[in-house]
Amino acid sequence: MRMIFLGKTSFHLLVVPLLRCMSDCDHSVRRSVTHSFASLVLFLPLARGVSPPPGLSECLLSRSSDDVEFLEQLVDNSRIDDYNVPTELKVTLRRYQQEGINWLAFLKRFNLHGILCDDIGLGKTLQASTIMAFDIVELRTSNNSEDPPSLIICPSTLVGHWVYEIEKFIDASVISSLQYVGSSQERVALRSQFQNYNVIVTSYDVIRKDFEHLIQMFWNYCVLDEGHIIKNAKSKITCAVKQLKAQHMLILSGTPIQNNVLELWSIFDFLMPGFLGTVRQFQATYGKPLAAARDSKCSAKDAEVGVLAMEALHKQVMPFLLCRTKDQVLTDLPEKIIQDRYCDLSPVQLKLYEQFSGSHVKNEISTMVQSNETETETWEGEGKDASKTSSHVFQALQFLLKLCSHPLLVIGGKMQDSLLRISPDFYHFFLGFMP
Repeated sequence: MRMIFLGKTSFHLLVVPLLRCMSDCDHSVRRSVTHSFASLVLFLPLARGVSPPPGLSECLLSRSSDDVEFLEQLVDNSRIDDYNVPTELKVTLRRYQQEGINWLAFLKRFNLHGILCDDIGLGKTLQASTIMAFDIVELRTSNNSEDPPSLIICPSTLVGHWVYEIEKFIDASVISSLQYVGSSQERVALRSQFQNYNVIVTSYDVIRKDFEHLIQMFWNYCVLDEGHIIKNAKSKITCAVKQLKAQHMLILSGTPIQNNVLELWSIFDFLMPGFLGTVRQFQATYGKPLAAARDSKCSAKDAEVGVLAMEALHKQVMPFLLCRTKDQVLTDLPEKIIQDRYCDLSPVQLKLYEQFSGSHVKNEISTMVQSNETETETWEGEGKDASKTSSHVFQALQFLLKLCSHPLLVIGGKMQDSLLRISPDFYHFFLGFMP
C-alpha cells in the first residue's frame, strides 16, 4: 500500500516533465514520451487533491504546486484562468469563445495538442485564428526573429473562407495569409513567396500532391479543419498529413468519430503518435469490446466490458478534447430548425454534367481536369483490373462532387480556355451566361 501512496503523491512530478517532451523534434523521443504519458494519464483523477510527498526542497515544493495546478486544469478545463490577450481583435469574443481560447492557450503553453469539437457555427475558425495571432504577437515580443510559419489545411471549398475570416477578424499587421492552391506551375511560383507570409492556407488535395515539399518545413501551428478527413489511417491524404512537422497540432472537427472508434485512433495518431498505442493494441483494448457491446445480442458480461472500455477511453482522450454544443453555450438561441431546400444545377453545371455522362467526351474532360490539377486524373476504362476500375469510380464521384459545389473546381481558373477545348459550341453557350 505504501508503494501506491508514494506513486500517487509523486504522480505529478512524473507526468509534467513527460508532457514538456511531447513536442520534441525527435520523432522517436516524442513517440516514446507520448506512450509513457498514455500509461499515466488514466490515473490523473487519483492524483487530484493529494499532498506533495514529504522531504521536498522549497524549490521542488514550488514546482510541485505549479504542477498540481496544471494537472487540475488538464482534467477540468473550467479551472483554466482567462488568457491575457496580447493584441486587439476586430471582433468582440463571446464568453464561450474566450474559454475556448483559454483552453487553446493552455495547450500551447505546455506544447500539447488537441481537438476543438465545437458545434458548427460556434466559431472554431475564429478561435483557431485568434490563438495563432496571439502566439505570433508573443513570439515577436520575446525575440526579433522572423515569424514562424503556420499551416492551415482544409477542404478545397474552404480555403478562401479561411483567408476571408482571418482578414475579417485579425489585423493584417499580425497575420499575413497566402492561399496555396492552383495548378502545379502556380504552386511552384507560390512556394517561393512563403517567406513573405506567416500563415499558409491550403487544401487536403494539395497536401497529397505536394507533401514532399511541405514536410521539409517545420511549422509553428498545423491546423486541420474538418480533421475527420484523416479518419482512414491508410488513405494517401492521411499518410501525407502525418509526415508534417509542427510545434503545435490542432484539429477542428464537429464529428471526430463518424462511423467507428478506430477513426479516433487515426486522429490521435496525428496529434500524439503512440498515445493510444498501435492500431492493434487500440483495437484489442477498445475497438473489439465496444463493438461487442453494441451488438443487440451481446451478453451482460460483454456489455459490462464495453462500458469499462468506454470509460477508460473517455478518461484518456477527454483532456485533449473540447466539445461544446449550441444549447450548452447559447441558451438564448431557439432550438435548431432543419429545412431541406433543393437547388437545381446552373446551366453551366448542367451542361458539364451532360457532357461528362456522355462516353464520347469523357477523355476530353479527363484531359481538361488533368491540366488543372484537380483530384480526377483518369476515368473508368475498359480492360482495367478491378482495383483500377474501383479507383476510377471514386475519382468520377469526386469530379461530380466538385461539379455540384462549383464548376470552377473542376475546370480551373481559366474557364473560357477549358470550355473552348471541350466544345466550341459549349464555349459560346457559356458566354451567354457571363456577367
